[in-house]
Amino acid sequence: MFGGQLKIMFVGGPNQRADYHMEEGEEFFYMLKGAMCLKVIEKGKPKDITIKEGEAFLLPGRIPHSPQRFPNTIGLVIERERNPNEWDGLRWYTQDNHSVLYQDWFKCKDLVKDLPPIIERFFKSEEHSTGIPKSVKPSMIELDIESTLPEPIPIKEWIQSNKHDIDTKGPKPMFEGVFKIIVFGEKNKEVQIPNETWIYQLQGKSNLRLENEDKVLEEGSVCLIPRNLKYLITGTKDSVGLIVSLV
Repeated sequence: MFGGQLKIMFVGGPNQRADYHMEEGEEFFYMLKGAMCLKVIEKGKPKDITIKEGEAFLLPGRIPHSPQRFPNTIGLVIERERNPNEWDGLRWYTQDNHSVLYQDWFKCKDLVKDLPPIIERFFKSEEHSTGIPKSVKPSMIELDIESTLPEPIPIKEWIQSNKHDIDTKGPKPMFEGVFKIIVFGEKNKEVQIPNETWIYQLQGKSNLRLENEDKVLEEGSVCLIPRNLKYLITGTKDSVGLIVSLV
C-alpha cells in the first residue's frame, strides 16, 4: 500500500510457509478479519503466537518468524525501510526444529521480488532433498535469544480501558520501540516529527489539518504524512485512530 520509510501492507490468506524471516527491525501486526498464527523462535525454541481478529502485536527485531495465514483473513503488517548496512534472511529448520537446515541472506528492497529467488534456491538444494544440513551460511544478524515475547493486545479492550485518558489527556502509546504506535481520540494533537507518519481511522471520524490542506478521515480511511510536515489531528466524539511512526 505504501512503500517509503514505512512499509505498509494489507495481507490476505491463505498463506502457509515453512521458512522463517529474519530482520533487524520490528514488525507490527494487526488482524482486521480472522486470526493468524505467527510462528517464532523464542529463546531458541519454537513457539506459536495466535493473533486473533481485533488484536495487535509488535514483534521485536532479530526474532525468526514465519506468518501463517488462513483462508478469508485480512491483516495489516507494517515494517520499516532498511538501512543500507542491514541484511534480511530466510531460514529453514530441520523437522525437529532443533537445527538450522538452510539459510540465505539478502538486501531487502522489495520483499515480493526479493524472496522468490531465495526460496527457489532452497527447493533446488541438497538440504531440501535430504533434510540434512550441509554447509549453512554464517548469520549476518545477531539474533535475539533472550527476550520473552509479549502477548497480543486486543485493541478494543485496550481502548476501552484507556478511553478516558485518551479523550482528556490526549493520545496514548500502545507500543513503544523503534515503532511508536499511538491511539488518539477526541482531544486534538499537533505534531511535527522527522519521520513518516501513518494515520488509520479505526472508529468515527477525525479532522486532519496539514500545512496547506484540511482533510476529513472517515472510519476505515488512512493517510500517510510525509517527513517533517506539521499536522493537527482532532477527533470527533467517539473517534478512535492509530498513529504509527518511527522514533
